[in-house]
Amino acid sequence: MENQLVIIDEIQSKTEQVENVLDQLTIEWFEIRKQKITRKTTAGLTLELRLQTKNEWQNGDRLFHENNLIASVYIKPCLCIQFSAKSKSDAADFCYFVGNRHLPIYWKNDDDNQLLLPYDGRMYEQLLTRYQDKIQLVEAQLISEFLLKNLVKN
Repeated sequence: MENQLVIIDEIQSKTEQVENVLDQLTIEWFEIRKQKITRKTTAGLTLELRLQTKNEWQNGDRLFHENNLIASVYIKPCLCIQFSAKSKSDAADFCYFVGNRHLPIYWKNDDDNQLLLPYDGRMYEQLLTRYQDKIQLVEAQLISEFLLKNLVKN
């Protein structure tokens, strides 16, 4: 089954399944809205999947073929610029500064005082100059449930 294309016919969000999944299909943070993905899993199985009723892929989505759990979706961590907000006004200033450049801003999921954005060389230099010791580079998962614009809409 490794050399043939496996078409995923059912997708369940991570909350609907509790089984252990050994194989993963890795995607980048910017691919979560990609309608069709054909890619190899970590075990070398080639999968073809399409977004169905969902708007985007979620970390942990379970992928099925003929009622058999095949793999789960894993959003790969990437290099990010992390901003440590000391106050709400710091966070607001940072969001305003970055928002004018139309870059996505994420809350760090385990700390409300940390904001993340995908690494951009020029932006990093500008932020380092403006915010100095509040800026650092980290590896992190950028997951849409922590995207600031999604949180504001709710």
